[in-house]
Amino acid sequence: MTEENSDKGNAGDKAKEILLSRKGIAVRLLYTLIFLVVLGVVSNIVWIIAAFQYLFLFITRSYIKPLRRFSANLTLYIKEVIDYILITRNKRPFPFTEFPKTVEEPEALDIEDIKE
Repeated sequence: MTEENSDKGNAGDKAKEILLSRKGIAVRLLYTLIFLVVLGVVSNIVWIIAAFQYLFLFITRSYIKPLRRFSANLTLYIKEVIDYILITRNKRPFPFTEFPKTVEEPEALDIEDIKE
């Protein structure tokens, strides 16, 4: 009878392990859905930044350096979000971690480099 009880115990442990595993997957799916919404919001922010930069560039013939730096950081964040959504990264992106920061400055742009 002890073997029978241990078999039932093992089966119960396996069932519990599967349930916990599926619960973890469901939680990750929930976070993925949340980050899909975040990605949609960030996509709108990208449109706004691009429009503002081009408007500023058109009027002043120069770009806004702090906004370019933020844009470089934003691209890193977008990559982190997409990596999490596509399950190529397990670490949750911002706000669960720090907002990513690029170590290098965006490449220098000269207004004369822009051609028709």
